[in-house]
This record gives sequence, structure tokens and C-alpha cells, in this order.
Amino acid sequence: MMYFRSGKILYFSFTIVSLAIILCTTFWVPTFRITLILLEYIVLFGTDLLIALSYNKRFNRLVLSYQEHCDPELFLEQMDSCLRQSRAWYRFYRVALIHRGSGLAACGRFEEAILDLTTIDLEKLSRPRYAAHLGSILDCLAKAYLWEGDDESADQALHDLEGLSQNTEVHPNVRQVLQKNTVTRRYEWGLLTGSAQGAEDYFSAMLQISTCTLERVTYTFYLGWAQLLSGKKEEAARNLQAVAKGAPKLFIAQRAREMLAQCRSPVSGDG
Repeated sequence: MMYFRSGKILYFSFTIVSLAIILCTTFWVPTFRITLILLEYIVLFGTDLLIALSYNKRFNRLVLSYQEHCDPELFLEQMDSCLRQSRAWYRFYRVALIHRGSGLAACGRFEEAILDLTTIDLEKLSRPRYAAHLGSILDCLAKAYLWEGDDESADQALHDLEGLSQNTEVHPNVRQVLQKNTVTRRYEWGLLTGSAQGAEDYFSAMLQISTCTLERVTYTFYLGWAQLLSGKKEEAARNLQAVAKGAPKLFIAQRAREMLAQCRSPVSGDG
């Protein structure tokens, strides 16, 4: 299926069809009017469905590729392209913006991620059907605020994320992901403040059930960080080295390389 690189072709095509139907219904007998009106609705529904399937398929392909190859710079380029191509349909533009925010955070460009994501009207995502999108925004904002040192905003984002994860109207699978992200961010906050309490066990467990390369690299980084804070330098060095080599373009790989220097020093830093 082709991807619609611009909404203009479909927009003008539908406009021409609609205009033709309007002209026909003006001069034709009532029976034909009803038929053509129904045809117009079918064309509208079919066009919308075709666009949705095309964009969803494209987003899924790009996200899966990013999760396996861990190249946030390429992912950002792809999302920038999606943003340009989806301006005619805001719901897909919004999805591209959410993914772009995630890519920015993965590059360590947290301030830009915050600026992007805070332009999205969260009120429009308050329905349970949009919980996955809202949860992605809150999770990314929490991470970005934490690394920017804005504890108050991070706490608010985590509070909202936790509340969303407890909403019984949200699909159970989505709630499970939101709950996992909430706990992960809480432990990440602890690591940033120099506390590894419980983090090593948690990230060891999460590493065993990770489903993609990006998750494995991320949990390995947090595990190595926790081990470094706990004074387990050899174990920490192995995990941090794996992150630095396995996903060199991620921000956490840069941090892992910095932490490796602490593993080799006689006195451990605070990470």
C-alpha cells in the first residue's frame, strides 16, 4: 500500500468527487440524489480508512525499526518527514510529534522534547481510547524533566501517568505498560539522586522480559548505573560497556562511556 506523502492529492480528489455529487443531486431526480449522497459518505469513510491504515502501517514500521537499530537521529529525520506529510490530518501529525519527542529525548535533547510535547493539547487525549498516546507523552515528559532537573514538573508528570495507569476504563494491556513506565521512571529518579535502592533487582528482572533491542539496552544501562552506585564496579563496567558498544548513538551510551571512567577510578562517583 502506498504511503500518502501529501494530503493534497486525496483532498482535491475528494473535493472534485463531492462537487460532482452536489451538482448531480441538484439536477437529478430524488432517487439518484439519495444514491449519490450515500456514495459520498462511502467515499469519505473509505478515504479516511485508507489514510488511517497507511499512516498506522508506516508509523509501526518506523518505530519497530528504531527499536531494533537504536538510531534516534535517523528516527528524528523520519518523524520530521512524517510531520511535513501529515499536516492535513492532525491526529497523525500528533502521533508523529509524540514519536519525535521520544526521539529527541533519546538523543539527550530534553529541552526540545519538552517544547514539542507541551504543544499538544492533552485535553483532547483525555478519553480512554487515547490512553496510549497520553501515556507516551507523560512518560517522555517525566524523563525529560528529570534529566533537566525540574523535579516539580517531573513529579506532576509521574503523578498524572500513575493516575492514568490506574484508570479502569483503559485497556488492561495499556495500563500494564503505563504501570511499568511509572515504576521505571521512579527508579530512574532515584538513580539521578544517587540512590540505587531496589533498582538493581528491578532492572535485572525487567531485562529478562524485555522485548526489543531498545528496551534491553535501556535496562542494561540502568542496571549498570545501579551497580556502579552500589560499588559493584566490575559488573557495572560490563553492562555499561555493552550499552556503549551496542547503541552508540543513544544519549544513554554517552552517559555509559562517562560512567565507565568511574568504574576504572579507585573511588566511585555518584553516577
